[in-house]
Amino acid sequence: MICSGIFDVLGVIALEYTREELVIGFGPSVEPLTRLFMSLTGAMLFTHMFGCFLMTLNRYTAVCHPLRHHAIWTASIVNVLLMIDIIVAFAAFIPLYSNNFVYEPCRNVVTVITEVACLILICLAIYAIRQYGNGIKADKSLILVTAINCVLSLLECIYDISFLLNIESESVAFLKWIANQYQAYSFLIMTSNAYSIVLLSGAVRQEILNRWRLPTPTTRLIMPATTIN
Repeated sequence: MICSGIFDVLGVIALEYTREELVIGFGPSVEPLTRLFMSLTGAMLFTHMFGCFLMTLNRYTAVCHPLRHHAIWTASIVNVLLMIDIIVAFAAFIPLYSNNFVYEPCRNVVTVITEVACLILICLAIYAIRQYGNGIKADKSLILVTAINCVLSLLECIYDISFLLNIESESVAFLKWIANQYQAYSFLIMTSNAYSIVLLSGAVRQEILNRWRLPTPTTRLIMPATTIN
């Protein structure tokens, strides 16, 4: 989660730089910097996408499979998954460092699959929380934020599917509206996922504290020796 938040912040910075470059046009003198930020935009968004999927899967197993949750999400498994995510993200965008390339929207099937999977897991986790009833203390504020993120992810998913099916957004009023709002809800998704679950979920905060808490030194009580006459 912390790793995903760091890459989310870097992704937002890179994305805002590229937007300003498209509007202002800094010129060829800073072209290497623009190329770097453009490649970072794609790599950071890839880590964000996979990181959100891992966080969703983590919450799903915590709610629906609590007995197996700690056995599945060990520190070594999490570190391996994060390393694979980072390596694949940067390797996928190596061609952007070449001399000749063209920026164009791509039909990203992986994005659509992960977003749909996140939606399904979120719905299953919310359903499981409601089924437990009073046996579990559900954090209503977290559920509300999750529901909002679910709606935003659904809009982004529709936007990506329109590219996948090669549907012109100008010909459909709803798709045109989604395309016009894309920057707003993509920014909300990038920022809200990074902090909302930490601020609103006591269980997640406790897991983070337990993972990063330093071991407390144990004290030994030495009893004075007694003699029996």
